[in-house]
Amino acid sequence: MPTNAGKYLVRFSVAGTDDYSSLSSVLSFEIEKKSIEIPSLDIDSVVTYTGETFVTAIPSTNNYSVTNIQEKDAGSYTVIATITNSNYKWETGNETVAEIPFEIQQAETKIENLNMSGWTFGENAESPTSDVNFGTVVYTYSTSKDGEYIATKPTDAGTYYVKAKVEGNSNYTSDEEIFEFTIKKGTANITNFTMSGWTFGGETYSPTGITNFGKVVFTYAKAEEGVYGEKKPSDAALWQKRIRFRMQWTSSIVTVPMPMQLLKQEIIFVQQPLGWLSTTATEWNVPIPTGWLQPAVFWSLIFVGNNRRL
Repeated sequence: MPTNAGKYLVRFSVAGTDDYSSLSSVLSFEIEKKSIEIPSLDIDSVVTYTGETFVTAIPSTNNYSVTNIQEKDAGSYTVIATITNSNYKWETGNETVAEIPFEIQQAETKIENLNMSGWTFGENAESPTSDVNFGTVVYTYSTSKDGEYIATKPTDAGTYYVKAKVEGNSNYTSDEEIFEFTIKKGTANITNFTMSGWTFGGETYSPTGITNFGKVVFTYAKAEEGVYGEKKPSDAALWQKRIRFRMQWTSSIVTVPMPMQLLKQEIIFVQQPLGWLSTTATEWNVPIPTGWLQPAVFWSLIFVGNNRRL
C-alpha cells in the first residue's frame, strides 16, 4: 500500500473457479499532500533604514529550504521558501514556493543642536556644529533668514544666519535647520603714533602710526579743535597732527590728535644787495639762504647797520 502523497489505482479481483467466473474492478484514489505553515521571519517584516545590514535567518528543514537575504538599503525584498518534500505543500495552496515579504522603509533625517558661536571682527571665525542621524551636513550663510544662502562664511560685522542642510535620498529624507549668529564690531587701536618736528627750511618728516583695522590717513591742523587737512605744514608753528583711519565695516572715523613743533629758522643776517636804495625793495631781491623756499613766509626787513635782518 502506498504511503507517499500522490494518485493511485487499486484493483479488486476474484479468480474464477469451476463454479463461478473471475471478476475484477479498478478504482482510483489519492493521498493528498500535507499542508504546512509558511515559516515566519526571525526579524520584523517591516523595518526602518539604519545604515546597518539586515539579515534574515529562517532555518531550512527536511521539508523545505529557505533563501534568506542580506540588505541595507531601503526597499522591498522577498525571502523564498521552497518545498523539498513532495508529501507537503504550503497552506496557502502554493505547493512549491512561498514568498515571504520583507521591507526596509526610508528613514527620517533629523538635524539637532545646530549652533554657531558669534565672534568679534578681527578674531578667528567660529565654525557651526550640529548633530544629525543620517547624511552629511552642508553649511551655508545668509544676511537674512529667508534670503539667498552661499558657502562663503561672512567676515564683516553684522547679524547673519547659518543653514545646516542634508540632502535626502532613497534611504533617508532631507532636513534643514537655521541658526542666527552675530559678528560684533571690533575695537580699533592705534599704536606707535609719532611725528618728529623739524626746523623750517630743513628736512621734513612724516608721521608714523599703526592701527589694527582700516587704512591710515594723516591730517594736520594748527589747533587740536581746528580744521584738519591732508597738506603737510611748512611754516614755523605749533601744529597738531591727527591720525585718521576708516574701518571698512563701519562708517565711523577715529582720530587721535598729537602736537608737533615746527621750529623757526635761526636769525640770519643777509648782506644788503647792491641797488637797494629804500626799504620798499621787494623780498625776492633778497639773497635766500641755502635750503630756504621762496616765498615760504612773509619777510620783515630790519635795518642793522648796512645789513638787513629777515
